[in-house]
Amino acid sequence: MKGFGIILVIMGHALQGNPQFDENFAFRIIYSFHMPLFFFISGYLLQVSLEKHPLAPISFVLKKARTLVVPFLSWYLIFGVWTGMASNVSWHEYVHRLIYSPDFGYWFLWVLFLCFAAILPVAWLQQRIDPRWRPGLIALSWLTLYLLRQTHTGFLGLHLLKVDYFYFAVGFFICCWRKQLSFFQRWWPEICVVGFLLLVPYWRRVGEMPFMPYLRENFPAKAEILRDTFEYSLALMGIGCVAQIVKALLSGPIGRWLAWIGTYTLDIYVIHLHTFLFCPFVVILSSHRGDSFGIATAVAWGIFASLAISFCLIRRSVILKFLFLGIHDSRKSDPVAAGRVALGEVGFSS
Repeated sequence: MKGFGIILVIMGHALQGNPQFDENFAFRIIYSFHMPLFFFISGYLLQVSLEKHPLAPISFVLKKARTLVVPFLSWYLIFGVWTGMASNVSWHEYVHRLIYSPDFGYWFLWVLFLCFAAILPVAWLQQRIDPRWRPGLIALSWLTLYLLRQTHTGFLGLHLLKVDYFYFAVGFFICCWRKQLSFFQRWWPEICVVGFLLLVPYWRRVGEMPFMPYLRENFPAKAEILRDTFEYSLALMGIGCVAQIVKALLSGPIGRWLAWIGTYTLDIYVIHLHTFLFCPFVVILSSHRGDSFGIATAVAWGIFASLAISFCLIRRSVILKFLFLGIHDSRKSDPVAAGRVALGEVGFSS
């Protein structure tokens, strides 16, 4: 699912080469759920890890700071040098953006770290209380989400956390009670596919949803709640559709390739935007022609060039691996060894 998701990320960024990308239906489909997908997977994998290892809060936070915050700050600096030189943004202003609105550049890494920190009390309690009381942890997580939604500041990206923490927590709890929810597996694919196809035409990334005037007129007190319910439901149904697609591909060569790509999602995520600058021809294909060939070319280039830079440069240096991928490995490595390390470290941490 991570491999499938990173392809959607590259595709979405390639589509943004067109000035009218928000009107592109393929772009709207991708952006309606592709980042919630990664938060959902991360929450799910956290629970998988907790079932195998006891949680040590301090070392847990330090590890997440290494694997997420260090790369976020390193790439933020690189991103700042490039964009600052282009737009004459002062370093003081750039640091101010980092603190008060870190919602551009590599915001996902920082917000994912905040999600891990926010769910830490729930995860810690889950391993220490009687199983009969664990459903109460949903109430604790819901309280956390409620408090986050009361904040109206961009300080430290909290305005992003109050949206994405929901998907992270849903993934965590679905994994926690996956055996109890097994009865749902017979009919959830149909619900997700049909529901997503019915709802996605009405979703917009910018501006308001087409149905908002109707809701304000007929349900003024509940219009915002209904809009949020629509967005959350649409994203969860999109995640369910991806799960069904990946399940169908799992046993074939495409599934194995997606699984391999999924171990390097962090590498591809942080590098692929820079690779577009190295190949303007791909950007022209994806933005001006806008057809499937151009987009497929951009996706292929983004994956190939990102992994080439990672294997040939970043993963060959202990310092660069630590700064830009959050990998702490004192051994000198080659691409084959780097792949083995990625299976154990990057695959989960990203």
